[in-house]
Amino acid sequence: MIHKLVKEVGNIYVESHNLPLDKECNKYLKKQVHKGACRYAKYAVAAKNQGKYWDMSTLLFEHRPKNDDEAILLAQKIGLNIDKFKFDINSKETLKQITADIDYAVSQGVLGTPTIVVNGKRYAGIKPYYELKEIIENNER
Repeated sequence: MIHKLVKEVGNIYVESHNLPLDKECNKYLKKQVHKGACRYAKYAVAAKNQGKYWDMSTLLFEHRPKNDDEAILLAQKIGLNIDKFKFDINSKETLKQITADIDYAVSQGVLGTPTIVVNGKRYAGIKPYYELKEIIENNER
């Protein structure tokens, strides 16, 4: 929906941060919410390193791979260098990026996903397209 908004409305800057609600990498959680979300974030960051963050994110939501082998098939589908992808999903740098994203989100008062911030105002939860478009149009400067 965000991509559709960018095309339709224009003049939108989109910035994405990972906020996996998974105790494996999110130190702020008291209970497990989305087991496996840290792994998905690693896949997304590894794809981002090759300029394919949005492509991978879309495929992750559509296919929900159960393991690295299934994620690698998705990576192949979008033309990633598989050796680099495998290295990056397990690297300390990838984990550092995810941890930095989580820390940033929490510092901004974002505690759940999805959360959209428009001109400093936070909108939490899933919204239908018409509502997202209305939020954008009502917040234009």
